[in-house]
Amino acid sequence: MEVDVVYIDANHTYDYAKNDILKSLHYIKPKYAICGHDYHPNWGVMKAVNEIFTKPDFTFQDTSWLKFM
Repeated sequence: MEVDVVYIDANHTYDYAKNDILKSLHYIKPKYAICGHDYHPNWGVMKAVNEIFTKPDFTFQDTSWLKFM
């Protein structure tokens, strides 16, 4: 199964966020997007996103992030 977009908004710890991102990557069609919530220095989400992607393509005021694949 492939999907166009994945939006992750779950546990904010680094290990959970990293695991959610890595598992989701297997389902995203090429040239589509992965995104999520809580991209903030106080949560492990930011560390996981930056480690996997270097940085997101976009961030938003509500702390959402977006990365095109």
